[in-house]
Amino acid sequence: MKTRLIALILALGAALPTLLPAQLGSFGDIPVEITADGETRFEGGVAVAEDNVVIKYGDTHIFCDLAQYNPETREVLLLGQVRIYRDAFHFVGERAVYNLESKKLRAADFAGDAHPFKLGAETVSSLGGRGYRATEATFTTHDSAKPDYRIRAKSVRIYPDDRIIFSNVTLLVGKTPILWWPYLYQSLREDMAFSITPGYSNRWGAYVQTLYSFPIGDHASGQLRLDLRSERGPGAGLDSEYRFGKDNKSFGNLRTYIASDNDTEQNDTSIPRGEVDSTRYRVSLEQRTYWTEDIRSDWNVNILSDRYMLEDYFPGEFTVDPQPDTFSATTKWDENYTITLLTTIQVNDFQETTERRPELVIDIPRQPFFNTPFYYQGETGGALLEKRFEDESGLPDYDTTRFDTLHQIFYPRTYFGWLNVTPRVGFRATWYGDTGSIYDEAVLPTQSELAALAGSNDRLRDELREELARLNARTPEELAQLVRDGKTGDIPATLRKRLQTSGSDTRAMVLAGIESSFKLTRTWEDVQSRALGLDGLRHVFQPYTHLSFVSDPGLSSSDVLQFDRLLPSTQVAPIGFPQFVSTDSIDEWTIWRIGMRNRLLTRRDLETFQWLTLDTWADINIDNPYDDTDFSNVNADLEFRPLPWVTFNVEAQLPVLDDGFTEINTGFRFMTHRNAEFRIGHRYLQDNEFFQDSSLITFGGYYRLNENWGVSFQEQYEMDDGVLEYQRYMVHRNLTSWIASLGAIVRDNRGGQEEFGFLLTFTLKDFPDINLPLNLDPDSGSDGNN
Repeated sequence: MKTRLIALILALGAALPTLLPAQLGSFGDIPVEITADGETRFEGGVAVAEDNVVIKYGDTHIFCDLAQYNPETREVLLLGQVRIYRDAFHFVGERAVYNLESKKLRAADFAGDAHPFKLGAETVSSLGGRGYRATEATFTTHDSAKPDYRIRAKSVRIYPDDRIIFSNVTLLVGKTPILWWPYLYQSLREDMAFSITPGYSNRWGAYVQTLYSFPIGDHASGQLRLDLRSERGPGAGLDSEYRFGKDNKSFGNLRTYIASDNDTEQNDTSIPRGEVDSTRYRVSLEQRTYWTEDIRSDWNVNILSDRYMLEDYFPGEFTVDPQPDTFSATTKWDENYTITLLTTIQVNDFQETTERRPELVIDIPRQPFFNTPFYYQGETGGALLEKRFEDESGLPDYDTTRFDTLHQIFYPRTYFGWLNVTPRVGFRATWYGDTGSIYDEAVLPTQSELAALAGSNDRLRDELREELARLNARTPEELAQLVRDGKTGDIPATLRKRLQTSGSDTRAMVLAGIESSFKLTRTWEDVQSRALGLDGLRHVFQPYTHLSFVSDPGLSSSDVLQFDRLLPSTQVAPIGFPQFVSTDSIDEWTIWRIGMRNRLLTRRDLETFQWLTLDTWADINIDNPYDDTDFSNVNADLEFRPLPWVTFNVEAQLPVLDDGFTEINTGFRFMTHRNAEFRIGHRYLQDNEFFQDSSLITFGGYYRLNENWGVSFQEQYEMDDGVLEYQRYMVHRNLTSWIASLGAIVRDNRGGQEEFGFLLTFTLKDFPDINLPLNLDPDSGSDGNN
């Protein structure tokens, strides 16, 4: 029978004058459409449709074999092959009652989707708002008639696009029950909601960690951590993530953890440790608040019980940031300026900190200078500063008030249509409320200490007194040098750090420089190579030069209390401003940087693609306070990406023109064929005055044996002393909807205790951000990372 539109039949009104078209055709200004291939009729005020019934109301679409719709109650009884689609939720069943107006559902023997889950239940009914309640429910992410794993629960509350809450839960692999929980919360917006991490490592012994997530409100969630380690004892933590403010744009993350350590003397490294209290804890807060569209505040608080807390309990975090700062920063953005108010404080007395109480900086980016061809760039700031060293350093704390202002004028021009030249001139002045420096002071024994050293030997006492008198006749600088050289004879002497201040002073300097570059290009359209990923080839050659000059500031950096200082690094510091941020280390310089960039471009996916890039440069040190050679190392950065499965990069510094150190960092990744991937890297450092020589090789690879099995490995070998620092070997099994990986790790801590552990991970292939409630990874620690 041809499809009929019931609303149209009712609109005729001849056979059923008591039912107006509006009663069935619409309510709430949204029309209700019911179509069917079979018979349509009214029985007792109820519209009945049979055979391939389709009901449409707003964002709700319903399909079934037979439907009975009551316009008074807005409820529709659905029978046979029932399918209900609304937003991202999908119900499938044989019998259901659905209210089109309230969206309430009562159903039996249904199946459906709550991305990424496939679900089924004996009964389902609507809760208040957008929630549903199901009984005797099963959930899985494996889209199969016989899923290889599933979660079975007596009762489930489902809130589409938000969360699922299970009660009396069993995890089954196949038909075998593996784990049971009384309660389980799975967010559909967040990552992992519940995890158990059992395992073993010689750092902790046998351990089990649990991570339990739960909702706190519509825009906040909590995580409870309960851990037990056989060698270290119990630990617990409570974390919270939240969003707030307009459009929930502001957010925060509070992390707390406390542990009772049974073995505070354990040390896996060769570096000696001091005494550590058995109560270990951390409190961390990260928060960003958007006050307006252009004003925001960031807070970062990190309170630790001791310097080894992160290393012992959160090794993943320790690797990234071993000494996290505590600060607050409020920033106002504008296209013409940025204002930042920064405050940093020392909350852990074992961490060296530059306190800013506070620092206010106004930064003006490069912009046209009124209606002239010149451009202006500037930065001005003031700060109350205090340098606070760790308690056991022996260094005296110091403080000052600093006001710094920087102003530069640029004149960018292009000559002959191809030569870009940008000269600049500027001025910088820095005022210090206190200046000074830290020096070594020799500490000699007193007369009474000499007497105790000589004992009853009068002759020795007289000789020591004469020698002490000769040392006291020296100047403080000469005496300190004798102590450093160990030339104080039989007189025991030590050095201590002392602070010498010299009152307020100003450093003023003229800045000047010129930058220039041009480009030469050549194109070969006929260069075509599928094997090398080439669709035409263009070579761009760009020589460039940068001459930078800073005048004598009048007051050397060695006479300035150091807060923002130049730290030891293998990388060459910038020679322009404000890129050079070490305000207190600025000294007179004249440096000429010369380099060239080479780029090979091709077409890929209808866009320009950088097939190969090479940037090579070196500095001529006319007057460089940080490098006493005439020429810097020759620097070269190479990146080669011919194909998606082949990448090669090199970062190198070579002492080609003068004495210096050698650094070569190389990385290579390729797939020999579709089943194998191999990675190798090499980091080489030789003759650097600040860092130890190293020749570190890293290997890694993966090989797929067949459709179900694969193996992988990762190794790290230091050739300089022949130590295999890190080993990780894994076997991977394809379990249809996820990949299970089992393996082991070994780490050599050089003189400390060798560390080893076992690793078990589960990763869903289609949804890698959704994790199973099981994790075994001794590297992640309490970080909660899979």
